[in-house]
Amino acid sequence: MPAQTVILEPILPMPAKAEELEAAAVEKGPATAAEQAPASESAPQYAVWRQTLVVPGYWVRQTTAGNYYPERWTLEQTAPGAYRWRLLPAEVRSR
Repeated sequence: MPAQTVILEPILPMPAKAEELEAAAVEKGPATAAEQAPASESAPQYAVWRQTLVVPGYWVRQTTAGNYYPERWTLEQTAPGAYRWRLLPAEVRSR
């Protein structure tokens, strides 16, 4: 099996920067308590974190008992947008 290139694009929440909040407050001028919204109530910001990964290739050997697959690394999806590396054990699959 040849190596495979995988592109992951998880969406991550981004915290609001303090400088941006202060600059916005200065531009608006003085505000009343009713006009000020806490940072937790403001619209959340998200960013796409693009990752390019290479899953290493491996050789499959044909034997009289079946096909032998060696130990190999793969990407496993644990949740939507979350992945982890997993080491698969060696195995023989009958034909």
